[in-house]
Amino acid sequence: MLLIEDDESVLDAIVASLESIGITQVTVARDGESGLAMIDAVRPAVVLLDLMLPVRDGFDVLAKLRQRRSGLQPERIVVISAMSDALSESALLQLGADFILSKPFTLERLEAAVTGG
Repeated sequence: MLLIEDDESVLDAIVASLESIGITQVTVARDGESGLAMIDAVRPAVVLLDLMLPVRDGFDVLAKLRQRRSGLQPERIVVISAMSDALSESALLQLGADFILSKPFTLERLEAAVTGG
């Protein structure tokens, strides 16, 4: 799993939450450019992607991932967003997100997002 998140407190909370549901292999990138660079090296099945990132924002990262999406790309892209209106979620799904995790979220929503349940 690859988590692309720049906010340290959010990052720590997500990693702790993932560990609590048994997911301990989490690679972290703190900006969009680093996240894109890690995709080929890590080959994560799931990418958790914040939208508001330094260097390259999450919208651009999502577009790049969607363009490159093949057997080497993540099976699941989960966008983490503070935007919660239906129009924003629809646009993100059209851009290639598989799941939108609106902040704040529960442990149950996080687990559903990363497992597809």
